[in-house]
Amino acid sequence: RRGHTCSSGEADANRKQCGSECAQTAAEVPSRVLEPGGGSKLRQGAIERWYETRFAPFLVSGRGARSTSLWLVLVLGGVALVMGASALGLHTSTRDVQVWPAWHNVRHFLKLRDEKFELENVRVAILWGVDEVDRTGVDPFDEDDLGTLLYRRDFD
Repeated sequence: RRGHTCSSGEADANRKQCGSECAQTAAEVPSRVLEPGGGSKLRQGAIERWYETRFAPFLVSGRGARSTSLWLVLVLGGVALVMGASALGLHTSTRDVQVWPAWHNVRHFLKLRDEKFELENVRVAILWGVDEVDRTGVDPFDEDDLGTLLYRRDFD
C-alpha cells in the first residue's frame, strides 16, 4: 500500500497484504516513510534538511575552503567572546534563590532570615608547606593563643 506504515501489532496480521513493509519495528515507524517501490527513507525535519542541503555542502565544498574555515573561526570566536563577556558579569547572590511558592513556610523562614540576619562572606587562606601547629604551653581558654606554626623543611 502506498505510504502505508504498520505498527508492530499490524505487522503480523497484515504481513500477507503488505509484504516486507510491515517487518519494521514499532520504534522505526515514526522516523521512516515507506515509498511506493517498497523501500523506505528517513523522514527529515527542517533542521536536518538545512544541514543536508546548505550547511554540510558549504563545509565540505572544495571552493573557498580557507574562507569557510576563517568564517567559522570568526563566527564561533565572536560567539565565545559574547558568552565570555556575559560570564564576567556573573556574581554570587547575597540572598537565597526563591524556589518555594509565596505561601510556603520555608519561603517565609528564608525571607525572615535574609531580612534579619546578614549573610557572611568568609575569607579562607590556604597555606602550603605547613607541617603542624605546636600547641605546647598554649592556654586552651585563650582564643588568641593558637600556638606556633611549624613549616616542613623539605617543602620547596
